[in-house]
Amino acid sequence: MPLVLSAVPFAIKRLWSHRLLAVCLLTGLAAAISLATAVPLYADGVNYTLLQDALAKTAVQSGHAPFAFIFHYVGSWHQPLDPQGYTPLDTYMQTRLERQIGLPRQRLTRYVSSGNLPLYPDSGSVAPGQRLALVKLAFVDEIFEHITLVEGQFPSLGGRVAGGEGTIEALAPLGLANDLGLEAGQTYLLYRPAAGAQPAVRLRVRITGIWRPAAPSDSFWFYPPSTFDKRLLVPEETFFGPLAATVPQAVDEAVWRFDFDGCGVYGEDVPGLLTRITQVQTQVAALLPGTDLETSPMPALGRYRQAAQSLASLLFVFSAPVLGLTIYFLGLAAGMLVRRQRGEIAVLRSRGASRRWVLLVYGVEWTLLGLAALLLGLSLGRQLARLVSRTQSFLDFSRVAAVPLRLTGGVLVTGLLMGALAVCLSLFPAWQAARHTVVSYKQERARRSRSHLWQRTYLDFLLLALSLYGLHLLRAEGALRLMGRTLGARNPFENPLLFLLPTLFILALSLLLLRFLPRLLSGLAWLATRLPWTVPLLALRRLARAAGGYLGPLLLMLLTLGLAGFAASMAHSLDNYLRDNAYYQAGADLNLVEGGEYSSGDALAQPGAPPSPESDSPAVWRFLPISDHLDLPGVQAATRVGRYPAEIQAGGRRAGGKLLGIDRPDFPAVAFFREDFASEPFIALINRLASDPAALLVDQDTWERFHLQVGDTVQVSVNLNGRQTIPFKVAGVTRYFPTLYPEEGPFFIANLEYIFESLGGLQPYEVWLRTAPQADTQAIILGINQLGAAVVTHQDARATLETAFGAPSRQGMLGLLSVGFLAAALLTALGFLLYALLSFQERFIQLGVLRAVGLSRRQMAAALALEQLLLIFMGMAGGTGIAVLTATLFIPHLPVVMGAHPGTPPYVVAIAWGELRRVYLVFGFVLLAGIGLTLASLARMRIFQALKLGETL
Repeated sequence: MPLVLSAVPFAIKRLWSHRLLAVCLLTGLAAAISLATAVPLYADGVNYTLLQDALAKTAVQSGHAPFAFIFHYVGSWHQPLDPQGYTPLDTYMQTRLERQIGLPRQRLTRYVSSGNLPLYPDSGSVAPGQRLALVKLAFVDEIFEHITLVEGQFPSLGGRVAGGEGTIEALAPLGLANDLGLEAGQTYLLYRPAAGAQPAVRLRVRITGIWRPAAPSDSFWFYPPSTFDKRLLVPEETFFGPLAATVPQAVDEAVWRFDFDGCGVYGEDVPGLLTRITQVQTQVAALLPGTDLETSPMPALGRYRQAAQSLASLLFVFSAPVLGLTIYFLGLAAGMLVRRQRGEIAVLRSRGASRRWVLLVYGVEWTLLGLAALLLGLSLGRQLARLVSRTQSFLDFSRVAAVPLRLTGGVLVTGLLMGALAVCLSLFPAWQAARHTVVSYKQERARRSRSHLWQRTYLDFLLLALSLYGLHLLRAEGALRLMGRTLGARNPFENPLLFLLPTLFILALSLLLLRFLPRLLSGLAWLATRLPWTVPLLALRRLARAAGGYLGPLLLMLLTLGLAGFAASMAHSLDNYLRDNAYYQAGADLNLVEGGEYSSGDALAQPGAPPSPESDSPAVWRFLPISDHLDLPGVQAATRVGRYPAEIQAGGRRAGGKLLGIDRPDFPAVAFFREDFASEPFIALINRLASDPAALLVDQDTWERFHLQVGDTVQVSVNLNGRQTIPFKVAGVTRYFPTLYPEEGPFFIANLEYIFESLGGLQPYEVWLRTAPQADTQAIILGINQLGAAVVTHQDARATLETAFGAPSRQGMLGLLSVGFLAAALLTALGFLLYALLSFQERFIQLGVLRAVGLSRRQMAAALALEQLLLIFMGMAGGTGIAVLTATLFIPHLPVVMGAHPGTPPYVVAIAWGELRRVYLVFGFVLLAGIGLTLASLARMRIFQALKLGETL
């Protein structure tokens, strides 16, 4: 304890004396904690959303509340019960189940019915008359509050049973009363003769009223009201009183319906809730075997757990490179701080301070910084998680956030663990420096500096070999395999290995570049000796001889820029792929299949499936005019597209495929088309159809297989209400065309009007629409319906993209990479500024000597500025080259599987130069700030102060 008490004030004074470094370390710690806590914050919010969606879907399918439980016992399947067999489970349901489930109960509804009892008119004689129907006597909690009496009144508690006979009062449903002619106030007989050991049942029932449901769609009805059409309703007191006394084993069916409030259920609560539900099922089965949990949120909770259990792990792995950069910055900053204080540490060790005490001082310093960073990091982590939830793409936070964020115990534990890890790793430089006394420190400085451990172990070559082997597997097999087993999904948003592999490649190239960079600078310095310029020589010699000082910040820049460039290019390429795939599949913003009418009748018919009329006369179609679509809100352009099965015949060969008819003037303004789909521009390709009404475009494979040339005549047979052959002239060739997949066979594009004329009239077609970005698809469909046409099916490209872009794994990955890059860029900037400041302070004496021997301030300023300019330039050039090379090699093998044929349209690598330009601006600002800081320090330098210092520790 005295050791700690002596270290605390000393540590606080040291922090104050190095305020700038302390602020930088605090920033790095806060960045590490905020990035680490953003992962569980976002994952918890997404999991909650997934849970609510899963429960909502279950509620829609079942017609019950999300947290509704229905326990059902059927005596005819097992054994009818007497009240003694029913009561234990009923007591448990009413008193203990809510506490065991652990959720607030909103409603409990109990339903009990007897077995089937024959209903007869009450003739007053011993022998019953003709049977009216089989009915059941039942009670339902609070049902009298949810029904309306058509006539009569509610029953009383029931009559007494005397001598095996009595009269009870009940309500009859309106449907049963109408079918049997039951009237309110009349008495009927329930009679079941004796059968074996089962005694006879004879009970009079007076119908006091006729009922119908007040609101059939009310949530009270756990079963549809029609379920009770053959039930005579009685109060509970009647059922377990006169009825149970007369009818042996009166309980034939029992239902307990619970509605619980699940608003407070979050992702971390699901495993415990599932365990408690299982325990309840076990308890219920023990009290009354055969009781089934008919409805519950268990299936939805199980599906949710399966979908969400790996999300946090995936996101942590995706954020690992950024967290690694953050921790590396902390180690770098801690190393700079310790390097500046190594002389001080050596003096303390020489004066009797133990190595443990020195480490304790640094531990106190970092713990104080860590506690402050924890408070700051938790707040920043929430903001970063909100940015992640708003991520549309890399560095694009334009999405509307819809993820609830809350601080949980797990988030706090994550922050504490990350802070403790960062503090422990950052203490390593202090532990190494505390080995030396003054004598050993002077000896260490006199020795030639050793190369880094990663250089001596050739870690860069090993990482490069591993990453290139992984790339070979991706190219050869399309997946990562280990010992014959495929590792994870092929989707990079769901398989972290597909992202960590290029990250490993970036690290390997960065280390490899740093291995050879000092040799390159030495060569440039040698060339500078042949030139008459002093400033370049000073700058290059300094960089060639003092590589240990700048390799750390330079590695940080290379990794930050390489990861940012690759991540931005990957996001840009994958976003384009998703967008192109969605639009290729739909053809346009909105693809509609509308119903039409035949001239022979007014019945709506679905295109592609016309009715078969009795007459042989050709059917004439009527459709909503295409011009009417332009009047709908949000519609900017419209065109017709016919799609028909066809077979091409040319040169004695034939092949089946699809014929697509288009309206040539309108089609280019609506349809999606990419410049690499054909060897000529889209407009030029479409204009080929204007050369002749019978012009035909064919796919590349058919063009080559049939050896076609422009101007060749081909026959195309259209199989639509009978096979009809249409002559065409080949006008051009295309590799791809929207909605047409070469994998599905040949395809041809022709003028739609020519097809209609050849087939003898209008035929079914699709309507493609170009819509405004904020257009409401459902409003457009409703408008078409109001115009008299029915929309049979539709494809909405924007809705498909919205679903794809909103996938939690994709959003989380790109969001964490985005906020991580922002944090890494800030830390890299701080790292270079620290390097500039500490480098100047370490060279204070050397600069004073240079100034004393005649070097002008302008020359010294130019040399220092050139050093930083060269470092920034090498970092930016090297990082950009690494990012571009990595993107070019790896991105083609990381497509997202989407659509019927993921290879169509082709995957295109797009380098995100726009995002890289933003990075250049950031580091350009760093360069200016570093040069400004250095020049300001140089202007305050006094030569006599530097010369008087002499050699220092």
